[in-house]
Amino acid sequence: MLATLLSVYILISIFSVIYAARMLSRPGISSEIRIMFIKKHVLYAVCFIIIWSTTLLNAYSQLYTTNKPSPDDLLMMDNGYTKTYVRFPNGVYSQVWVKPGEKNYMELTTIQFISFIANISTGFVMGAIRCMEPYFIFLLKRFFKTLFGQPTANDDGKGDNKINDTVAAFLNSSLNIELVHIILKAITLECTKTEIPTDDWKYFIPLDSDFEEKKVYPINEIEINDAAKWKLFSEPVKGLKIGINVLGFEDRDSDTLIINEDSSVEELAPKIFAILRIREGITNAVIRNSLSPELNRDMVFKAGEGQGKSGSFFFFSHDRRFIIKSMNDEEYKTFQNMFRKYFKHLLANEASLLARIYGIFTVKKEKLMPVHLILMGNTVDLSGKGQGLKYIFDLKGSLVNRESKMMKVHKPSSTLKDINLLNIKQNDNLLKFTARDKKLIMDVIK
Repeated sequence: MLATLLSVYILISIFSVIYAARMLSRPGISSEIRIMFIKKHVLYAVCFIIIWSTTLLNAYSQLYTTNKPSPDDLLMMDNGYTKTYVRFPNGVYSQVWVKPGEKNYMELTTIQFISFIANISTGFVMGAIRCMEPYFIFLLKRFFKTLFGQPTANDDGKGDNKINDTVAAFLNSSLNIELVHIILKAITLECTKTEIPTDDWKYFIPLDSDFEEKKVYPINEIEINDAAKWKLFSEPVKGLKIGINVLGFEDRDSDTLIINEDSSVEELAPKIFAILRIREGITNAVIRNSLSPELNRDMVFKAGEGQGKSGSFFFFSHDRRFIIKSMNDEEYKTFQNMFRKYFKHLLANEASLLARIYGIFTVKKEKLMPVHLILMGNTVDLSGKGQGLKYIFDLKGSLVNRESKMMKVHKPSSTLKDINLLNIKQNDNLLKFTARDKKLIMDVIK
């Protein structure tokens, strides 16, 4: 039974290491990071295999050891001791000499001793491997500094911050690159095929089915041009062509990286969003120029940097005209419920201050949960290098944790929150409602 379990574990560990290598071989993860996490993963598997093997060897030694007593055994029996076997909780069997009323003696063979030490040291070995991870060391240092009242702000982030992240953070960063390429390819090549004549949208009468329509664009591969410029891999990793190809990647030439993963992009209500784009003067040519993968290379690596506590994914186009943001399932359903009213409101109110939404997409990749993405217009116009811009606020209508620290010399591009707005505008009348505004609010409340 123990041999069967060990065999199953070895097979699982091999699969786990290969799968981890596949995930860590994604673009955006350096060879240093990849080697560090693969090394730790392999160490975990090897240590468990060694420990289980010693336990298995101990069990076999008990089965096949001769029962003929040794001279030492005969001497113990002459002194009135009786041999018995005791199984400890860790699975190790030990010989114990028992004599009523006197001290008992326990004898361990070499393999029993090794198995015993291996089993009781499992936690120590696993902990030692865990301590090899820089992020764990970083957390440990911060804990003790906090415990002894030492300042921790910014003093642990001087080195390579990337090495202090978890593997999940690396994968998120890597997946961002793939995600952005998929969505940009779908929008620029496929979604722009939904053509509506410039003036025809004024006479278009949408049906309920138009708001529920979903168009799927299959994407069988992700082609990243000028891969070296994207810093997708360092030279040591690029040399591992066989490993990369086995893991589902192709390096057709020195300038192109092909990722062979089945994925698809599902667009919600393509006709409706095409009308919203045309109405705002956003042509397909504008979309292709703003969201071209090649022109957005620098922006891809910033994807996610602006994420808040919710963990949302953010991506700004290179010209800052568009934003791509992730949505959770609840937000996706909520938008579907209010979609018709949103569309009618924008058609009736050209000067509305509501955020402009130009598309809702769902990216589906093999072995990953679907990701909902929203294409929006950037409401902050920073043309002319932001001249005249004084403040940017992220408002949620709450006072709980809604204040950002303001520097003595405030940067207009930094984001402030609700309490900052109240402090800055404390003497101004912020809420200037018209009768129509009051009616709209009351209608919503009712």
